[in-house]
Amino acid sequence: MGQMGGTGVPPQTPHQYPPHNNYGGDPPRGEYRPPQTRSRKSPVGIVALALILLTLMAGGVYVYKALNLGDKNQAQPTGGTSSVGQLLDSIKGGSGGVSPDFSKPETYLPAPGLRMNYYEMYMDGDEGPLELVSANIIPNAAVSDAAMFTDGDGITYGGVCHYFKKTDGSIAYIFDDDPSFSYPYLPSLVQPGRSWTHSSEYGDIVYVIKQVGASCTLDCGIIDNCVLVEEDNQIFGIREAAYYAPGLGLVLRQSIPDGANVYRLTSYQQIDVGEARAILSAHSVNHEQINSQLAGQ
Repeated sequence: MGQMGGTGVPPQTPHQYPPHNNYGGDPPRGEYRPPQTRSRKSPVGIVALALILLTLMAGGVYVYKALNLGDKNQAQPTGGTSSVGQLLDSIKGGSGGVSPDFSKPETYLPAPGLRMNYYEMYMDGDEGPLELVSANIIPNAAVSDAAMFTDGDGITYGGVCHYFKKTDGSIAYIFDDDPSFSYPYLPSLVQPGRSWTHSSEYGDIVYVIKQVGASCTLDCGIIDNCVLVEEDNQIFGIREAAYYAPGLGLVLRQSIPDGANVYRLTSYQQIDVGEARAILSAHSVNHEQINSQLAGQ
């Protein structure tokens, strides 16, 4: 698959997804695109941070204006009153009592057909909302999501990220506008002590699972059965704690050691799957190429 999994350097998200950390600096060359400063005065920086999905988001983003998000009034809210288990049952059409396998990385991906709202705090002191929509648009990908940020002038920025299972069972993600590289999401077996490293010529990012079954208190309620991952970004000298929730993906990111909320989920709601798919399909210009690419991994 060429350079997939190569030397690209993902910003530590939200950013993500995100889709996250606002490290300044211009790309020294070629494929390396470090996160830009998170400022509403810098559209490129907003995009780099908005891609989260969510996730651990990395380089390769595109910008568009006036993104059509559909009629939000048609969505049926589920965040804040329903548990994640009920949300998963609703999305999967279950009858209740369905328990996902918490040792599998795909359990912690955002389920298709969700609209999720986040709060993000920038290192320059600014802050703002972020919205993410998830859907299945690539047969060979587990799920895709689009992150978007609307600035004070009403201009919306965003991009699409695709998550897929690798041959070793781990989950990675790839950006729609730069499919040359993939980046690690979670390992094939989710258990405390598991660690992995994303290496590049600029340095390493080391990930360690600190806890499985963690509880995370958010504006939309308490979410149980989360995975707590500690990230040591040796490139930029920053450490963060990231919480991944079943069916929602990345829901909280905190800086270490001060515990400041860098990125957190504030609400989520289920939307029509067809509507979600239309949103992503309209802005995933390389989805056919990426589908073929993933088929040959």
